Amino acid sequence: MNKNMEYIYKIYHEGGFSKAAKALYISQPALSAIVRRTERQLHATLFDRSQNPVRLTPAGEYYIRCIERIQAIEREMEGYFADLSGGSRGTLAIGSGAYYCTYVLPGLIRRFQAQYPQVQISLLEDISDQRTQKLSQGQLDFMVDVNELRSPGLESQVIARENMILAVPASFAGNEKLRGCRLTFEEVRQGRHLNGDIPCVDMSAFRDDPFIFLKQGNHSHDLLKKLCQLGGFEPRQAVISLDQLLTAYYMACEGAGITVLRDTTLLHVAYTPSLFFYKLPAQLSQRSVYLSYSKSAKERALIRLFLDFLRSHPGPFELLEKEDT
Repeated sequence: MNKNMEYIYKIYHEGGFSKAAKALYISQPALSAIVRRTERQLHATLFDRSQNPVRLTPAGEYYIRCIERIQAIEREMEGYFADLSGGSRGTLAIGSGAYYCTYVLPGLIRRFQAQYPQVQISLLEDISDQRTQKLSQGQLDFMVDVNELRSPGLESQVIARENMILAVPASFAGNEKLRGCRLTFEEVRQGRHLNGDIPCVDMSAFRDDPFIFLKQGNHSHDLLKKLCQLGGFEPRQAVISLDQLLTAYYMACEGAGITVLRDTTLLHVAYTPSLFFYKLPAQLSQRSVYLSYSKSAKERALIRLFLDFLRSHPGPFELLEKEDT
């Protein structure tokens, strides 16, 4: 794929010229000139610049689809030649959300590359729907997500389990009713919510408070809905279009509303006194994390190499379910 295609795809991925220019370490005028030159060559406009952020035109959408097909072919070719070398060299692309891309996957990648230095790994942070599409199209080799993919061509395996907790702004009046079960930031870090003597949250205490939701179809969205139903009420929705739990967490810190989060989040973020935390009912507190990949790609030596690494190196991720053979 030529440089111009890479630059235009970066604008699409970053959602604008300014962010793309920074990511590419070139000036925005230079990037704009590249796009204009490409548009003149194609006799078509790729971006609608009257929109903020810029949007693809129909011609631009077709151009991006072509680039993604080229990327898939290049990855297939790389995989073929990597197999000829026994799978110890080549490129792997892994996609996940903000939490895993920031706090978990970098360490795993570092350990893998220490053992296999000739394998390059690219890490893509994206929303779940876009990651699933890229995995299906061959642009990703692996996807880490809390949703199990049930597509006939894809396979998902459990690699971790998470404990979920409720995060409530300390200013909300319902906290006073639940003094016996509310937990501080440090208490969650110490794992007190995992003790059997800590009672679960009574959601009815927060029936009049706003809630911060992720988009529909997200596990956390459904979990928060179920918790409110257990409390016997329909939630007031403060925000309902977020993509990432980390964003919901920081909005809760600002007092915008109540949300759920994985307990390990508190191991990575700075201490805050602005939230109280609550244990969830056992049937709702745990969720699985899945590693998904193409069934056909599983025959590639490099894919098998990474899967074998997870089996033999227990850490934040390991294959918890026996793989189907």
